Amino acid sequence: MAERAEAGLSTDWTADMAFFDDDTFACLSMGGQWTDIVERVAVETWAKYKMDLSKDKTKRIPYGSEVVDPVLGVIVDVKRRQRRLPEPKQRRYSQNVDEIIELAESTQRNLVPKVDMQQVLGRLLFAMQAGIPTMWGDFVVLLAKLATNWSTTFLRLHPEAVDTLRHMQWRLQHENGTSLTPYQARRGRDGRPVLISY
Repeated sequence: MAERAEAGLSTDWTADMAFFDDDTFACLSMGGQWTDIVERVAVETWAKYKMDLSKDKTKRIPYGSEVVDPVLGVIVDVKRRQRRLPEPKQRRYSQNVDEIIELAESTQRNLVPKVDMQQVLGRLLFAMQAGIPTMWGDFVVLLAKLATNWSTTFLRLHPEAVDTLRHMQWRLQHENGTSLTPYQARRGRDGRPVLISY
């Protein structure tokens, strides 16, 4: 809250805060005891209040190490100049879509618990933010199709909405990743004159 006040932002506790997916955190080692301090604050302090962070999702990533399955919710791959959703999350989110559709098709009126559907929508939103912006149009169409099908506890997931979910799942599996920049710097490489202005 002090950082937000210093930046001129709201200090209300309901304002947007930093988002750590699935109780995970990662930090870069900048030398010294910085990672020890972060672990003590993030793990030991919360443990005093009986709010334990999952040990298997709380990892240190030393600077320069090769990490196959990062705990971060977004991969920024500098070498490939790309931002994307990690493959483990990509597979899990696709599985969530299968589960919600299977649940809907197992009932006579295609009803699914409202909370379960909201979790799927939240994960798809995170996937879009992480590196699949092509799903935005589908997401708006899906919300329009579901607009009048909500109750206090259930949602009717009708076949038209299922078709849209399947299309979003295809994008999740095949269109994961967006370029960090729309072009590659080629200044001087193609032999053309370079103009510099101020």
